Amino acid sequence: EMLLPRAVQQAMQLHERVQRQGPRAMQALVAGSRRGLGLVVNRAIEAALCYIWPVRALVFWVARSSVRKITKGLYPAPPTIIDVLEASVKTGALAKGNGYQLEREGFASLVLSSESRALRSVFFGTSAMKKGATFKAKTPAKWDLVGIRVPSDDAGPGVAWRVAQACVEADIGVRLVGDSMELLSKACFAPLKAALETKVQKGKMTASEKSAQLANILLSRTTGELGPSCHSSWHAAFKKCQLIFDPSSLDAAAQQNFYSIISPHVDPEAVFAFGQGPGSPSLMANPRVVGLNFACPDAASGKMVEIVRQRSTEESVLSAVWSFTLETQKRLPLLADASSGLLLPRVLAAFFRAAMSEVLNNGLSFAELDKAVRNLGFSTGPFQLADLYGIAAMACAVKEEGKRVGSSEAGSGEVLDALLAAAAFGVASGAGFYVYPNGQASGKAKGVNRAALKLIRDHTKSERAKTKGASGPKQAAFRVMWAVVVSAVCCWEDGVVASAEILDTALVVSLGWPPFRGGGPLAYVDELGREPSAKEMTSLGLALPKAMTRSDLASFRRPGSTSL
Repeated sequence: EMLLPRAVQQAMQLHERVQRQGPRAMQALVAGSRRGLGLVVNRAIEAALCYIWPVRALVFWVARSSVRKITKGLYPAPPTIIDVLEASVKTGALAKGNGYQLEREGFASLVLSSESRALRSVFFGTSAMKKGATFKAKTPAKWDLVGIRVPSDDAGPGVAWRVAQACVEADIGVRLVGDSMELLSKACFAPLKAALETKVQKGKMTASEKSAQLANILLSRTTGELGPSCHSSWHAAFKKCQLIFDPSSLDAAAQQNFYSIISPHVDPEAVFAFGQGPGSPSLMANPRVVGLNFACPDAASGKMVEIVRQRSTEESVLSAVWSFTLETQKRLPLLADASSGLLLPRVLAAFFRAAMSEVLNNGLSFAELDKAVRNLGFSTGPFQLADLYGIAAMACAVKEEGKRVGSSEAGSGEVLDALLAAAAFGVASGAGFYVYPNGQASGKAKGVNRAALKLIRDHTKSERAKTKGASGPKQAAFRVMWAVVVSAVCCWEDGVVASAEILDTALVVSLGWPPFRGGGPLAYVDELGREPSAKEMTSLGLALPKAMTRSDLASFRRPGSTSL
């Protein structure tokens, strides 16, 4: 919406030329045929817009239909632009010099809208995330070689090749390490090579540049299990790496084992990073160990990385990891304190648990609920987001959230465990709740996974089935959205993120919260009002966070109210 004046100005200039040069456009049809069919078509359209009102009406009707399909009627700026252009052509306002008046009136109605305020909030929140941490180290360390352990399951390969792609584009060497050359080639190297070839086809890079970037990637196959007497290939694989990243180790013992075996054979200044943050006490006390939680790297909204720090983490390490995330990976960094927990797994678990509850209790299919959630403005539905995040990681997040709130929500965990037992790990394995024929190379679903449908039917109890039809997809999606709001408020209460502004923006860029709804869930509550929001939560049967009843808290986003 901030770009509206320029867009309208350019479009109006086009129609001004049509209005004033219409007769010449008609005459140019014949002459234009000598210079190519494209020019003839353009001249015909310009002449038709000037003189044939049914054609003009059809053109603007098609434009409105296309915009409505893309925006789902949730953003007022695109249809306003079309209204201004149509009114200008219809009334001849451009020829009379009144076109800019129509533009000013349209822009005035938009700049004062709640959607405009929300989008500006996201813009400034993004800037705040980039500047969200200051470190004493003025010049962070630059790494020349990054080692990435590629796991054989879950979302690890998807994270691995995305991280590798960003590294090679920044001329940083990458060593992909796994126990199978087939795994390394198929899960990482092939999608990375395909992504570079697409850039060559689009003219964004040359073939020689592609070859140079591919030369920065080294595949290292390890031999045998990782243990005290493991093969030397494990030691050699990471020997010269300055950052060693294991994207999917969720088990504290496995993390500790990996570190204990590899660390004696690498540079003492090397940094170890684990996907969900270090879990064992000794790793938590290690000043050169951090967490790097990539938020759904294959999702349209996955533009954030949570950097998990401990009290003992060296500031120079945080500075280097922050720079690596922001400048090399081109993602927004969010500094998370291990003692407070991670933001995305917590809210994502609440998102998924609420959605699965609707599916099990109301007889909805997960595909229609995903669609209904997207129709509210979310970039991705909760079930496809689970595939993108990784089924194993989602199962872990759901269990942790169940412990935190004191409710197991057995249905969610059982379905996820059943998918894992069926080797349906999400996008990385080609199937989760949906089917992904191209794997993580595209992250695009090609239909529902029938095995997942059967699993959900098997876990739907007979007494739950009686409530089928009690709630439609739209109402269910609305309850799921408010479950996200409640979770965001609880995260703010617990101090998971330093400020309400950054928390809101983080959920827009990672979870896919609709940016026009306040610019984030906390701002959405401020916009609606705390009392109406509290009534909405209560009516939907959601537990009311303490912050919603505080008399001394006027607003989440007001200055001075960023934390408890």
